Amino acid sequence: MADGRNWSLRRELDIPETKPIPKTLLRKIAEAKVGSTIHNPTKTGKRRIHVTRKLRDKAIWTLVLEHVRERVHHKRHHRKHHKKRKKKSHKRKKRKHHHRREEGILEKAVRMVR
Repeated sequence: MADGRNWSLRRELDIPETKPIPKTLLRKIAEAKVGSTIHNPTKTGKRRIHVTRKLRDKAIWTLVLEHVRERVHHKRHHRKHHKKRKKKSHKRKKRKHHHRREEGILEKAVRMVR
């Protein structure tokens, strides 16, 4: 299994190493019921494919891993080309005018008493 021969999705679909596996084919296999036969929507590989549980699982995992690879690539690209922004602190800053406002209220109270 380390060399990829037991788990080779390409060999089951008859897709050469030089061509990428079409996502539309993977999606169609992933959505199909186990035991059914599907028609390949693309021009690469077998025309008719019998969907087994193992083949369906391979297609799902391939789609998931491809999605993860795209997200990681996007994050690396984003990090490389954009400046890092400072995060705003969530601590509340004390407002200076709030203290002044209290002083103003105290002064008014003192004036009223005089």
